[in-house]
Amino acid sequence: MWLIKTDTMQLEYVLNSQGLRYAILSHTWGHEEVSFQQFADLNSARRMAGFAKIRRTCELAKEEFGLDYAWVDTCCIDKSSSAELSEAINSMFAWYRDATICITFLSDLPSSKSIELIPPGLEKCRWFRRGWTLQELLAPRRVEFYDQVWHPIGSKKSLERVLEGITGIPSHVLGGDSLDTILVGNRMKWAAMRETTRPEDTAYCLLGIFGIDMPLLYGEGHNAFIRLQEEICRQTNDMSLFAWTAEPGPGSQEHHETRGVFASHPLEFRRIPDMLLRDGMHSQEVAITSRLVKFNNIELLRPFQRKPPILPLGLVDKSNSEELGIFVVYTFDGYVRPFAEKLAEVPAIIPYEIPIHDVYLRKQYKVSLPLEVISESQNRLDLNLQPFHLVEIVDAAPSPSFDYAQTAYLVPNAIFVAALRLRVIGIDLVIVFLVDGRAFKFEISAKGYGALSDVDWSGPRTRLQELWARRKFRMDVADYLGHNVDWWIEGNTVVPVNGCNLSVSLKYVFIIGNGAIRRHLSAEFEEYVESGPSS
Repeated sequence: MWLIKTDTMQLEYVLNSQGLRYAILSHTWGHEEVSFQQFADLNSARRMAGFAKIRRTCELAKEEFGLDYAWVDTCCIDKSSSAELSEAINSMFAWYRDATICITFLSDLPSSKSIELIPPGLEKCRWFRRGWTLQELLAPRRVEFYDQVWHPIGSKKSLERVLEGITGIPSHVLGGDSLDTILVGNRMKWAAMRETTRPEDTAYCLLGIFGIDMPLLYGEGHNAFIRLQEEICRQTNDMSLFAWTAEPGPGSQEHHETRGVFASHPLEFRRIPDMLLRDGMHSQEVAITSRLVKFNNIELLRPFQRKPPILPLGLVDKSNSEELGIFVVYTFDGYVRPFAEKLAEVPAIIPYEIPIHDVYLRKQYKVSLPLEVISESQNRLDLNLQPFHLVEIVDAAPSPSFDYAQTAYLVPNAIFVAALRLRVIGIDLVIVFLVDGRAFKFEISAKGYGALSDVDWSGPRTRLQELWARRKFRMDVADYLGHNVDWWIEGNTVVPVNGCNLSVSLKYVFIIGNGAIRRHLSAEFEEYVESGPSS
């Protein structure tokens, strides 16, 4: 860490600044700022406009606060060294937190002789709109504010209520409460209206606020904010990260925006309500893959038959105690978020149950098409299992291809093999499917296959395709799974299962439309009792 000696105005490198007392400057950059290299030549540096801030900071540090060192970001970071710049940005929050005093210079706040406690025009200062100055307000224990002629106007403590009104940051946080007690979404909201010169800095200026340390990649643009959200996911299971809302765009109400699970900018947190954790809500385990965010063993809610299911966030709106979630819809590449311009309110009664399962959401996705177009453009195998209140879906494989909310498989163009474990009227069944173009076969077994996830459903496809051409699909499935298939069912069949008869009525329909293939399999199950002779 480079520091300025306040008596000589010379830079000094300090290997370990722990316990060292120093002042730190917070400001907005202006014309002719003095760089690290330029500061080495004080005679030339003094002629630059930005030098006055450095000089006055050192004077205040020495004369008002009795400090031997000061730190100013313009001249205390060697920005020609990518390693030093990365270290400085990742350490910035800690440097402001550990400073004895933070001197905040508001270069656009005119000096006023007003006797009012609130300086006129304070809320209009550019300092409140810049991304980097957010952590410079939050991190230091003591902050003193100065107007454009370096007249003191108050401290963070004396202006606490005023600052709360300007920034939206609660006074108890400004007073020193740990940021870890504040939901991620609420912290993002503080940054929503702030700006940075470079798009990457939208994310980098927030690293310390979320306790994140990550490599800097200038040139990556807005992807930096995606990486920040990934790192937050790795460190916390705080679901408020997903409570953003897309900015409303032009167009009719029928053309809602469909997005991935990550926000594109902090601005998308500006309209979220103040949120609290729902009572009794347990931490949701979240994992990151290359393209997806995985929510382990989560229960999607389907309050309305003709609307997408809701992924509950375990949060309530502080103003009305409504439980919050986000709408999700299934695609080949994982769930996406329709109606991204709003949060979903979770009703108290959920009439349509969806089995608990792993949910994979796309990190990034953006289309402005009606939800019906997105759904109908995919090859599907829709399953209508009746009576729905007696048919329980226990397991599905391959899991990423099954839409639990719509009871449907998304079918790729190639050969597709899948299985579904059901519990019907207390009877366990496994349905094995093979789909190849227009051809479709399925088998039902009452013998246990073990966990469907233990079977490599991609493995037998080449061999199955070959045997399918020779009409030996049933033999191959039995061989692959290590079981004999109980029944080959077509049409209406009565099959004996576990000491009783189960009536299975099947109907298969093949439809081509909108460039996609829709297959509909209807299966009705009922316990079948043969009528005996009348007595």
